Amino acid sequence: MTEFAVDAPLPAPEDLAEMSREEQLQVIRAALGTDSSARRMVESQRAVDAFALRLRDEQDREVPTQFITVHRLPDDAAAAERDDVRPIAPGAPRYVIVACLEETGAR
Repeated sequence: MTEFAVDAPLPAPEDLAEMSREEQLQVIRAALGTDSSARRMVESQRAVDAFALRLRDEQDREVPTQFITVHRLPDDAAAAERDDVRPIAPGAPRYVIVACLEETGAR
């Protein structure tokens, strides 16, 4: 297997294509462990994944979604009067969760 210097860029696609699948995986795994920018990217993705919201139904099954967002509601009197939007404590901010469900083949 070809050795690559620490923090050296990954081999060109044509160089990777000449390697066996096993060698390709070894090079990529080594790069993810030693290349500082690749390592930061992986660590950043793990941090984002740790905060990922997942919608679950009553049976605790994950509901497939395209995205989930959280919005803070304005602190106006009209919102405070709604029965479906109650703060936990007086003066506490109110939030609403908006989810776009993934489309399934069944309709």
